[in-house]
Amino acid sequence: GNVLIIAHGTLEVRYCGLAEPSTLAAGDTVEDGQTLGTVGIVPLEEQSGAHLHLQIQKDGVWIDPTRVLRAQE
Repeated sequence: GNVLIIAHGTLEVRYCGLAEPSTLAAGDTVEDGQTLGTVGIVPLEEQSGAHLHLQIQKDGVWIDPTRVLRAQE
């Protein structure tokens, strides 16, 4: 699938498995609530259906995305 990488300060978030390449370009600013793309089916994972892989690095170290998402509640 297609991958979109967005920098959020010390965080780098990768959205993997998008159906189409994002319309965003390097250096674009992303607004809260903005659509980044649509989830698609990754050819090697067809049996799982459409889903998104979310990867997050903080200061270059991979972290569990649920830590970041829970912190936003």
